[in-house]
Amino acid sequence: MYQGKHKCETLKAIRKKIADANEIPYEPVVCTHKGDCMGTCPACESEMRYIENQLNIRKMAGREIKIDNLASDLIFSEKRHVTDKHGTVIVEFVVERDGSISDIDVVQGIDSIHDEEAIFIIQNMNKLKSSLNNDGRPFRSRFRLPILFNLV
Repeated sequence: MYQGKHKCETLKAIRKKIADANEIPYEPVVCTHKGDCMGTCPACESEMRYIENQLNIRKMAGREIKIDNLASDLIFSEKRHVTDKHGTVIVEFVVERDGSISDIDVVQGIDSIHDEEAIFIIQNMNKLKSSLNNDGRPFRSRFRLPILFNLV
C-alpha cells in the first residue's frame, strides 16, 4: 500500500502554507480519488505548478519569497504511528554547475523511514545556486544538510 492519501494531504498543507505566507490565493482541491494512490496526481501537479508560477512572478517583480521553515511543524513520516523516533538525519549531496542536485547520500541516519523521507526532501528541492570559482564560473560542490525530525 502506498499511503498516498497521507502524502497528498501533507503536500497540500505545505502548498497552502507557502501560498498563505506569500499572499497567493490558493485553496487545495479536495481529492476524490477512491482507494490508495502514490500521493500525487495531475491535479496535485497542477496545483504545484500554479504555486511555483506565482512565486516566480513575485520573484521577478522583486518581491521577497517566503518558503523557509514553513513546513517545520508538519510531520513528514507517513508511518508516524509505527515509530516514535526523532532526531537528525544528515544528508550529503552535490550541487551541479547548473544548480541541480545529485549524488544524495545519508551520512547519519535514524532509520529507513526517516532516511528515505530526508532523501525525498532533498530530491524535491528547487535548483540551488552553484558555487563560483575566482573567475566567476560555476563548479560542482558537495554540501551536508542536517534535517531535524521532531515527532509530536
